[in-house]
Amino acid sequence: SVVAAALANMAEVMSSQDIAAPLLAQTSAVRGQFDTWIGDTRASADLIERQHRSTLAAAQAEISASAAREGEIAQRANAFRVSHEEHVDEVMKEKSGLSSLEGQLDGLPAKVDSLRLEKATTASRIAAVEAERARVDAEAGRKMKELTRGVLMYKCLGLEFERANEDWLCVRFTQIDPTDHNREFIFWISVGSDDSYQVQGCTPEINAGRLGGLVAEVNQTNDFGRFVRQMRKAFKELA
Repeated sequence: SVVAAALANMAEVMSSQDIAAPLLAQTSAVRGQFDTWIGDTRASADLIERQHRSTLAAAQAEISASAAREGEIAQRANAFRVSHEEHVDEVMKEKSGLSSLEGQLDGLPAKVDSLRLEKATTASRIAAVEAERARVDAEAGRKMKELTRGVLMYKCLGLEFERANEDWLCVRFTQIDPTDHNREFIFWISVGSDDSYQVQGCTPEINAGRLGGLVAEVNQTNDFGRFVRQMRKAFKELA
């Protein structure tokens, strides 16, 4: 019975080995396939990770570029805003200047009329002054001619006329002093701007009161001939 038991045990062992061998072979094959799948899966995961990192770096670069563009656009926008404000200020100044010019233009007609009136008034005054000057010149010319005619009238009395300058006439007498017929008695006379006679000095000197009276008389009567005779008489009293 012991032998039988041993044989039975050996048979059981042989039977277990026959079953385990195929199982081990199959398990080994499956394990090889699993290791292959694990390797492939890890390789695929590494590729996906690399691709993800590359995509993430590209996205980060794009974000940085976008930020830079945003800053540039902000700077350009700010520069445009400043330029726009300056342009607005310039436009306002131009509008203000234009308004001022329009105001001046509105006032020009009245100013032109005023200037025309002033010009006409000035022209009228100039014409009046020129007319008065012409009248004075004519009167002075008449009186100078009268003085010249006196040369011929009083030559026999030792009377001579000499123009001292443009406005003054020197009247010279001789034949007054009985002791010296060539002794000269002189006075200077002119016609002023007010058409009056004026005497500037005489030699020898005549009393100021009497000389003033003679000048006042000739200006009142306008009788120059009588004035010359009265001056000769006054000089004769001094001889």
